[in-house]
Amino acid sequence: MFLIITLFNEATYLSLIYLATSMILVPYFWSGAYAVLMTWRGETYQEQPGERRKDLLIAMVATLYAVWLLYAGGIQYLLLSALLYAPGALFFAKARREQGKPIFTPVEKLIFAAAMLAALIGAYGLYAGFLSL
Repeated sequence: MFLIITLFNEATYLSLIYLATSMILVPYFWSGAYAVLMTWRGETYQEQPGERRKDLLIAMVATLYAVWLLYAGGIQYLLLSALLYAPGALFFAKARREQGKPIFTPVEKLIFAAAMLAALIGAYGLYAGFLSL
C-alpha cells in the first residue's frame, strides 16, 4: 500500500524514508538502554569485572547518542512511528496473557503508557493536520 502511495507523490517517498529511519532508531535506543542496565547490574561480569566500567561507559554513550539521534530525526517521525509500534505492543500484551504471564512489569507499564500516549498524539496530529506523511 505504501509503495502504491509513493507512485503518486515523490515527497511521500522521502517521508517514508524518514519514518523508517526513525523507527529503526527506537530499537537502537532500547539496545543501548539494556546494555546500561546489564552493565549497571553487573550480571555478566563474574569472570571479567574490570571490563564492567568500560562497557558501562560505552553503553551510556551509545544510549545518549541514540537519544540525540531520536531528537535530531524529528519528533514528528517519532510520533508517527509510535502509531506503527502501538499495535505491536497490543499483540505483545495478548501473547503474554495467552502464556499466563503478567502482561507488563511495572517498568513495562510505563513504557507501554508512553508508547500509547505518543500514538494517540500522532493519531491526533494526523487528524488535526499538524503531522503528515
